[in-house]
Amino acid sequence: MSIQDLCAVLKPPAHPTDVGSSKLWAEAEAELGAELPSDYKQFISIYGSGSIDDFLTPFNACSHDPIMRLFIRGSEVLEAHRSTRRLFPDEFDWPLFPEPGGWLPWGTTPNVNSLFWVTDGPPDEWTIVVAEGHAPYIEHYDESFTSFLSGVISRRITCDLLGSHFPREGGSEFVP
Repeated sequence: MSIQDLCAVLKPPAHPTDVGSSKLWAEAEAELGAELPSDYKQFISIYGSGSIDDFLTPFNACSHDPIMRLFIRGSEVLEAHRSTRRLFPDEFDWPLFPEPGGWLPWGTTPNVNSLFWVTDGPPDEWTIVVAEGHAPYIEHYDESFTSFLSGVISRRITCDLLGSHFPREGGSEFVP
């Protein structure tokens, strides 16, 4: 699956915001301390900041808005999961970024579920985990960023944690 597959099921916005640049990508990856998957970079260059069906919000490494910025929002999600892991170490035993193979948050939903990359191996081989907000329930997908999104939107992938109302019936929409 590729960015073209995603564009076929999720129309890009006519006027995306925060699409990034070589300089912004270099700064974002330096701030994060890791390279990011190339399909994620392609997604940001085409879609920019926004949400899918006003439900799934991918963080944007190149955004200046702290509500959307990958490093800021990802750090908040990681701290929440670290706190929960300290309280329930037997139930929340997965590694969190920057631990080896640690989960790096890339998005969230209004029902406080988080979407992560499993940072095991080169960035273009990272897989996807969806984790329930404050419970130990997770779903793992051997998919790339764009493959996961296009799979969920096309209904090739069923993600119970995203709920029955996502994706929207009649076609999904990216809202900048």
